[in-house]
Amino acid sequence: MGSSYRAIGINASGTIAGDGGDSFGQAWRFENGTFEFLGTLAGGVRSTAAAINDQGEIVGTSRTLSIMDPPQSFRSVPGQALELVLSSSQASFLNNAGQVAGWTSSLAGFLWTPGAGFEVLPALGQHVYVYPSSINSAGDVVGIATHANGNASIPFLFTDDAGMQAITGFTSNASAVAVNDHRTVVGNLSAGARAGLPTRAWPQRKTTQVSDRTPVSWPVR
Repeated sequence: MGSSYRAIGINASGTIAGDGGDSFGQAWRFENGTFEFLGTLAGGVRSTAAAINDQGEIVGTSRTLSIMDPPQSFRSVPGQALELVLSSSQASFLNNAGQVAGWTSSLAGFLWTPGAGFEVLPALGQHVYVYPSSINSAGDVVGIATHANGNASIPFLFTDDAGMQAITGFTSNASAVAVNDHRTVVGNLSAGARAGLPTRAWPQRKTTQVSDRTPVSWPVR
């Protein structure tokens, strides 16, 4: 195990999640002065953490030494063994209900719900690769979708009631990075995404532009 440690998140109770970096080590939890390594899923030798919720649950990815073996996403509940979320996938975020968002090795986005399993987030036309970045308490997911060559990223919002939706109004290279419980989405713009930017990025929803490559927000009702 590596001797390098990095923190990746902290919850409302002050519990910290982290790992040893992308190339070595294990995911860990630091709570009330106690440092706990989370270990790996069966067959794994290293693990990374991605997010922590207010229950102290941590999601992350377990890997073997071989780059040929696909990663596996996991959820760690305090006091329990690691739980496999989905094989051949990476977890990116979770909410306080334990729902996990991430993407598969084929670069399809997914939403996993405890007791119900996972659903694939559909592509948006030619934007076939889907990378979720955040999920709120209601299970709304945001992230980016790109073309198969990795270019022309667009932000998206996925909800149970409306499904997969592009956040429109950008020429290219915009991203959604977080969503709160009011469905306000915050993201980033590159200079190329500003051309022709309308005053409203979503019908009847205001957009606030701060500056190049820094946040814009979309209150989604």
